[in-house]
Amino acid sequence: MFISFKIEVEPQATQKTLEVVGVDLGVKTLATLSTGENFKGTYSYRKLSTKLAGSPVVMVIRKIYTS
Repeated sequence: MFISFKIEVEPQATQKTLEVVGVDLGVKTLATLSTGENFKGTYSYRKLSTKLAGSPVVMVIRKIYTS
């Protein structure tokens, strides 16, 4: 059983009471706001890449995909 309603109303202009900021998550920077402010990432992947390369989980995945 389904019920569907359709309501038609006239659009009304309202006053802006809150500031809104858009956020874009990226690769080069952690986040960029629509105001132009950038947040740099920690680059933890680069710091930990050598440890990650030798981890047991990565070794198992490599073994599965290379065989």
